[in-house]
Amino acid sequence: MKGIEIDKHGFEDLIGILSMQVAKLGLGKISLSNIGNDNYLFRLDECVWAEISHKRKKQKDVTCPWALIAMALYQASTGNKVFVADSEYLPNGTITKIRPVSDIYNVLK
Repeated sequence: MKGIEIDKHGFEDLIGILSMQVAKLGLGKISLSNIGNDNYLFRLDECVWAEISHKRKKQKDVTCPWALIAMALYQASTGNKVFVADSEYLPNGTITKIRPVSDIYNVLK
């Protein structure tokens, strides 16, 4: 993503750029779904590391590294602090919910 000015793109556009680069390099296939307001489901399929690393992980309390990058892009592009959620590990990828910390605080009130 060299040369990309994060502040000139929205979060969904940035994920689109990341998705193209990851696919082009043969590292996986990224998709993003808006599930309401500022909440998203980030999905990675055909992950290059899934066959080896997903079987070794205890698939609990671990966030996918690609999802962490997506969360960083979310935070940088929206200005909202992001809640670092655990990923659901699948045989060939992951699913991770991306949402602002403010959602968590609003639920706890």
